[in-house]
Amino acid sequence: MIIGSYEHFDPDQSKGFRIWVSENMTYVTHMHRHLELLSMRKGRMLVTVNGQNHWLEEGDLCLVLSNRLHGYRTDDYSEVGMALFAPELVMPFIQRIKGQGMKRAFLRAGEVSEEMRAILQRIFDDKERDASLLGSYFHILLTRIVQATGLCPATNDASNAIVQQAISYIAMNMQKPILLPDVAQAVNVSHYHLSRLFKKQLGYSFPVYLMTMRIDYARALLIQDDRPISEVSAACGFESQRSFNRAFRLITGETPSHYRKNNLDKSLGLGAMEERQ
Repeated sequence: MIIGSYEHFDPDQSKGFRIWVSENMTYVTHMHRHLELLSMRKGRMLVTVNGQNHWLEEGDLCLVLSNRLHGYRTDDYSEVGMALFAPELVMPFIQRIKGQGMKRAFLRAGEVSEEMRAILQRIFDDKERDASLLGSYFHILLTRIVQATGLCPATNDASNAIVQQAISYIAMNMQKPILLPDVAQAVNVSHYHLSRLFKKQLGYSFPVYLMTMRIDYARALLIQDDRPISEVSAACGFESQRSFNRAFRLITGETPSHYRKNNLDKSLGLGAMEERQ
């Protein structure tokens, strides 16, 4: 269930993409090797990319490059088109920006050209899900986005690298019990230092972040397939379904079964994954 080392969604590895529309997206800060494109359709959503915060509103775009820390929060209502795709689909673009980052990850609606809007419509609204064709669309769109935002030398912040490694460790060991000293040992820092970094860079204490990440993973699994809730609980590292239900309700305000019932039909398109028609 992991893309590369970090991601909890599961695109068809032979196609390398997933395209869907999400309502009321909220997801704790995370990272993955796939690029992520967000096209805001309705409402408002706070997006954080490498410490930059931006409220996405109707017509805005966001591009998250590989292995960048990012997270989402919806306070009221949001509807956003999301495309998750492998770097291999846009390799000329990846080679072009090697060693560089974007000056900003966001485009205001007024900065989005008609050409870009036409491509977005094809990506999110067309029924066709051909990887080579989508790769061409993605490449043109990404090129236009970085032309608008500008590039800059990539930063190599040591603290950020430690947090990235810690998140990677958590994602790869999601089904196991995870303690702060274990993660600290895996990334070669003291658990006191790692605890401070989590609070500073992610805004969460380690236990709260871990629980929130597990529940966010569970929310994705609950609407991804129809596996029993007990299996979802185990896949997310909870010792019992009872503790899972309690944590899920604490974070989301509803039970796992109620969440699944309310959200299963809202996943409008799953790209190369099995379509829910």
